[in-house]
Amino acid sequence: MPAGTALGDLLLTKGASIDASGDPAGNIRLLGDTIEFNEGAALFMDTLGSTDAGSLQAFAPSTVTLRGFGDTGLDPFYSSSWSTLVTAGSMGKGADVAINTGSLQLLNGGFLITETNGDGDAGSVTIQAQDVTVAEINPLMIISVLGSYVGVGANGNGGDLTIDAKRLTLADSSVTGVQTRGNGDSGDVKITASEFVEINTQLPDFVPFPLLTRLSTEAAPITVFGTSAPPRVIQGIYLSTHRACESSMAAKSVALTQVLVTGEISVSSLIWLR
Repeated sequence: MPAGTALGDLLLTKGASIDASGDPAGNIRLLGDTIEFNEGAALFMDTLGSTDAGSLQAFAPSTVTLRGFGDTGLDPFYSSSWSTLVTAGSMGKGADVAINTGSLQLLNGGFLITETNGDGDAGSVTIQAQDVTVAEINPLMIISVLGSYVGVGANGNGGDLTIDAKRLTLADSSVTGVQTRGNGDSGDVKITASEFVEINTQLPDFVPFPLLTRLSTEAAPITVFGTSAPPRVIQGIYLSTHRACESSMAAKSVALTQVLVTGEISVSSLIWLR
């Protein structure tokens, strides 16, 4: 972007949508000082065949916000969302998502997810931000979600979730993580938060996958990095794998020897903390 360029704001609302689905799915680049999708606005990038999808890139110095739900004309309660999907029977890879912003907010049921229901792998999600917040459940009990998912019967693998931020807040009935319910493996989760990680989630029974979950046929790491302060876990963290899984919390410059936890912790051979 040329020096001195002034960016305006990008707002989609009231069920508006951007759709770059196809064979191949295209490329989308969003550029604005603030980018907001609310009241059911959505972005779709579905892989519909054998060709790999492009990518979704968003750059916003101030904020990227996906918030709430609205009427699309077909669905009166559709969540504001960005999604890249490999459809059933498709072999192409799903679109990767990369966001560079001052603050990423998924609120009141907003979600950002890559998914495969086919043979192609889901795209990865890479977030670079000062602040990342995934929080709130809307009045219809729709939760805010950030992650990657392998659907039932899918052979493709899930995408990686990488978050590089100063501050990460996961609250309310939100979900952040990766999961497989199919034949493919889930991706890896790597979180770098230089100032703090705060997790205070209360997960209802209907949640599609819990916080920082991986249910994989093969082992792979979940890693959370911090600096001076340990993660502040109030409640709601859950790590799981079908096989042995490497899981670590460490500091960038000094050894992190503790995780602050309030509430119940349960540890088993499935490597889960709750």
